[in-house]
Formats: sequence, structure tokens, C-alpha cells
Amino acid sequence: MSTIPYTREQWNHLIRQGDPEAGHALGGDLAAWRPKVERICASHGLSLDGEMQWRSGAAVRCISPVFLSGDLAVKVYARRSPIWFRREVESLRVLGNVPEAKTPRLLAYGDAISEEDPDHPYLIMERLTGKSYGNHRDHLSLEEGWALVAQIAAMVRALHETPTEGLQSFGRGPEEWVRRMQARAARWEEDLAPQLPPYLAAQVPEFLAENLPFVTEAFHPCLMSADLHAWQILIERQSGEWRVSGHIDLGDVEVGPVEYEWPPLCHKAFRGDETLMRAFFAAYGWPLPVPPDVKRRLKLYTLLHRFPPLGAEGPSLEAILDAQWPI
Repeated sequence: MSTIPYTREQWNHLIRQGDPEAGHALGGDLAAWRPKVERICASHGLSLDGEMQWRSGAAVRCISPVFLSGDLAVKVYARRSPIWFRREVESLRVLGNVPEAKTPRLLAYGDAISEEDPDHPYLIMERLTGKSYGNHRDHLSLEEGWALVAQIAAMVRALHETPTEGLQSFGRGPEEWVRRMQARAARWEEDLAPQLPPYLAAQVPEFLAENLPFVTEAFHPCLMSADLHAWQILIERQSGEWRVSGHIDLGDVEVGPVEYEWPPLCHKAFRGDETLMRAFFAAYGWPLPVPPDVKRRLKLYTLLHRFPPLGAEGPSLEAILDAQWPI
């Protein structure tokens, strides 16, 4: 199978499930990293202001940590990335002209934090205000939750409507997307099977054979977060009301069919809540109920997503996926 326009290394990163950087988290504490981050900022005429901290969220530390100080957020990649770093830089540049997408402005970036430490690319961004939606979603009233979902829908729609024609680090169109999904499906025993109980793994080949043909070139490519979950959406109180204040971390960004965006958003941010899902799609402008072919792709992408949010229990794979998409 052709890997054009990617190198073989890039292609292998794109088709596999999970994070290829897993196991390569940066070592060291804040005290050890502060002088390095100060040097990074100083090389671009910027300076840290006050205490430096890790960005908190689902976990205090992540594979590619983000350091916060004053108005700056500095992300350091745990290792040189063959594709994700270029994509994040390019996406942040483009989205700097789309304020409705609520992403941070890219202030500077570099391929290495120093000549002595050449393996860690970095980004310097503006620090957005607010706390993770995941920290507050259990403490919202129904009305507050619905209002935030409508704002999230407007933010995501702005992301998806961003022109993609000038992007250089992404694929060349729907044909390339179809090839990638076919290549990912071919790896399911290596990437997906270890995550499944044996009785579900045994059902995967038949499910793929029935549903993979519904991934076709008949879609309009859009710019996607591709892993939009509760810890990447920032909210804050403004004039007594909860408002969406930011969308952070484009380290997994993709250009592809809009259905690929929905599994992590619906099941990691909204936790499969049918009411929130329906409120989101109504605000986004996505017609419900979805046609049968769309339902098939939603279920397939839940299984073949780079970070698959597959439900944990059920009598069959089909039953689990049906329950996850009651729309």
C-alpha cells in the first residue's frame, strides 16, 4: 500500500492506534526544568513571569508536558515527532485567524530546546484562562450544562469550518484517508486486540468486514482536534455564567471526515450522555437521527479511532457500539 505523501515512519505513526510516544515521558521536576524553559523563552525575547507550574488536568504530568508561567504556556515534546509537531504548529498558525475556535495564539516554536538537547521540539503559546471542563462538569446544573454544550458546539464548528487547502503536513484528500483507515484496520490484532476481552476480539474481523466499506471518499475534509475530551476544553465564570474560554492541545490534530471527531467528544467529554449528545448536535447543526451509513461509520470510528473510547461491557461488540450511539 502506498504511503504517499508520507515517509514510511510518518505513515506508521498515523495508522497505529494508541500513542507512539508512550513510555517516553520527560523526566525531571519543575526545579530542573525552569532554567531550560527560561532559556527557551529568552531565545525568542520572552520571559517567565512568576511561579512555574505543570498544566493540570486529567493528570498533572503528561507525555509532552506543558509548563505555565504568567501569560505563557510552553509545551515540550517528549521526543522528536515525525509528524505531530509539524501539524500542531501549522494548525495553531491557521487557527490564530479563527478566534471562535478559542485556541491559543502561537508565539514561537523550535525544533530543539538547545544544541545540547536536540530531541525535544517545543511550542510557546499564550496561556488561556479557565479550568478544564472535566473538573466542573459534575457540579453544573442541567441548564448550565446545556448552555456550555451549545458553546462547545459553536467552538467545534468554527474549528471544522477553518479552510484546510493550504495545510502542508496533512494528507492530500479523501483517498488518502480511506487508505489510512484500511491500513489501521489491518493492524487491529496488533493494536486493538490486546485491549479487548477474547469474546469481543473474536467478533472484530466480521465487524470490520461489514463496516469498513462504508468509509469512502464521499466526505468534505475538515480540520479536527481528533481527541477532543473534557480536559482540553477550558471554562470559566464570566459575569456570573459559565463560559467556554479555550480549546487546548492540538497534538493529535487531523484533517478528515467530521464523524471521526465525535467518538472522543461524545464519550470522553460528554461520557455518552444521550441528552448532552443530542443537545450538542442540535447546536452544531448536525441532523438527527443519523442515517444508517453514518451510524455505521460512527461505530467503526469508535473502534478504529487512534484512542478508541469503546464501551467496557456488553453481550456483543455490536450491542456495545449500538448502546454508545443512541442517536
